[in-house]
Amino acid sequence: MTSPQTAVRIFTIGSNGKSAEQFFTLLTGAGVQRVIDVRLNNNGTLLGFTRQAHLPYLLWKIGQIDYVHMLELAPDNSILVDWKLNAAAKRAGKKRINWQEYRIRFVRLLRKRKVETLVKPSDVDQSCLLCSEATAEQCHRRLVGDYLRDQWAGHTTVEIAHLGP
Repeated sequence: MTSPQTAVRIFTIGSNGKSAEQFFTLLTGAGVQRVIDVRLNNNGTLLGFTRQAHLPYLLWKIGQIDYVHMLELAPDNSILVDWKLNAAAKRAGKKRINWQEYRIRFVRLLRKRKVETLVKPSDVDQSCLLCSEATAEQCHRRLVGDYLRDQWAGHTTVEIAHLGP
């Protein structure tokens, strides 16, 4: 007899291009209970209302949503620098790393960190992975969700919903 599957729902959201009203409306409308900040750098002045200095307070006051910063789910600086410089390199007609290389390096890092053992399904159920990218297509928050879904496949069903455009 096989044991029953646990079911969890993970949301993702990016802060760029969203007003505070859009951001908090998406979170509260989805029933998010915790925001898991997966940004390596979460306190820059350009991050506005999503700065770590402000976000926990705002989440709780607006939607009674918990906040946690999980660096284990963030890229390391070398991957991030190579990816961020890619946009500037493209404009200059050069390439640093493309999305495929970023994905390979980041998933390798998640595997090395064994994040599937550091994070339990109950830790992420009804939680939202937060990063800065406006959409999830080329963003590490999507890779984190996909990685956890794949690693937990034998015992946990993971539904992933990307909030916003």
